[in-house]
Order: sequence, then structure tokens, then C-alpha cells
Amino acid sequence: MNSRCELSVVMSVYNGRDHLEEAIGSILNQSFLDFEFIIINDGSTDETKQILDRFAAQDSRIRVIHQKNSGLAASLNRGVRIARGNFIARQDADDVSLPGRLEKQMAFFKCHPEIILCGTWFVEKNEDKGKRIRKYPLDDYTLRSNIKYVNLFCHPSVMFLKKAFIQAGGYDESFSTAQDFELWIRMVQVGKVANIPEILVEKRIGFGNTISWGKRKEKVRVLRRVISKHFESWTQINSAKFIRHYLPLMLYGYVPVHVLRIFRTIRYRG
Repeated sequence: MNSRCELSVVMSVYNGRDHLEEAIGSILNQSFLDFEFIIINDGSTDETKQILDRFAAQDSRIRVIHQKNSGLAASLNRGVRIARGNFIARQDADDVSLPGRLEKQMAFFKCHPEIILCGTWFVEKNEDKGKRIRKYPLDDYTLRSNIKYVNLFCHPSVMFLKKAFIQAGGYDESFSTAQDFELWIRMVQVGKVANIPEILVEKRIGFGNTISWGKRKEKVRVLRRVISKHFESWTQINSAKFIRHYLPLMLYGYVPVHVLRIFRTIRYRG
């Protein structure tokens, strides 16, 4: 492996055996070949360790770090810190990067040197094989104008400059969820951002435990933390954007589970 590779792909995994091989394979089979693949095993108790060690033995681009469970934000921060590349690409352990993803993002950065963070359009798939295409805004102005109200980057699709990530302060490890959303708010203060208008990632959306009362209440608490951290007072919040983006998320924690299931089925039909 080239010790001076331009790109580092960073993944954190906790008990990811069900989809891990597919996720890793989607990176190893990219059309862009010059990268290192850093995978943090965050204290998994299933067969994740064995799967990672087998892949690492077969491909020298893979660097596996086994550690005690520290949480997603801390694991990703560690992965980025040890990365050799100037560019960092994210990959989740249950998602798939389409073959040309890394090549197209690297080419985009070369053509747009002012960009520090780049995401892509993507397909969301739920556990019932339903799916929907997600097309986020492309330009820096639109993204920047709405970044405090809604997450407009698919986390496993992003690529960013390592130096910009460090300048922004990395992931806030005190956040148990929405670490990426909170980070993007800080990264737009460092430089310009964009999305590529092409579907380059397949993102798996679970249901199960994510609809538990405790999980949903935690999402509401985290949202309130984002507001208190990035707005000096409630008077700074745009009322229309609050109603459109924040209010539905705050009410989400109080919607009956059977209603959520019906809504999810309709949303991902087809």
C-alpha cells in the first residue's frame, strides 16, 4: 500500500456481521484503486472481528483497528486522526458504495478546489425492500442556508478534506446520535460544500429498535442540544424552517408505533 495515498476510507463497525462483507466489498471493488481502508471494530461481540481479519489478510489496503466499545463519534475521530490521506471518504458497515463513487468524488474535488465537503445523491432501502431516491440540494448557498435546520448530506456518501475536518473540530463525541448533522454545521464555517447530482450510494434504513420510545426521545433531546449549541437564542431561528424541519422531528417521539409503521410502509413503497 502506498504510504502517501491521497484518499483514506474510514468505517466504524459494531456487531455488523449481517452486511459487513457487502459493505467492504463495495469499497474494494471501486474503479478508483489508490486508497487505504481504515476499519475500526468498536468492541463487536459477534463475528465482526473474524470477518475483518480475513479481509485484511487478503487486501493490503485494509487497516483494521480492534478497540473497546467507544461509540461511533469517537471511533470515527480515531479513524480520521490516523488516516494517511488528505481526503477522507466515509463508509458505513451496512451500506453500499456504487463502483464509481470514489473516482467521481475525487474528480469533483480536483475540478472544484474550493470545496471541502462533498456528498452524493443516494437510494434509501428499508428492511421490507422498499426504497426511495433521495436528491439533496447541490450548491453551497442552498446547503449553507439550511444546514442548521436539516441534514442535507448522506453520511456514508460524504468525502471531505482531512484538514477541514480537523479545523472544524471533528465529531462531537458527546452526541449519541446526529453526530454528522452537528459536524456539517461547523464544517460550512471552514469552507464551501456541495453534493454530486448522481446516485452513488445505497443506504440501508432500519426500523426495529430505532422506533423504541427511548430511542425516539433521545433523538428529540439531541435535536434540542443542536439548537442550544448553534443558536444564541430562539429569536435567531427562522420560524418557517423551524416548523418545516424541527417540529416534525420533535413530534416524532410522541407518535404511536403503529402509525410510524404505516407511514414507513407508504414512504418506502416500491
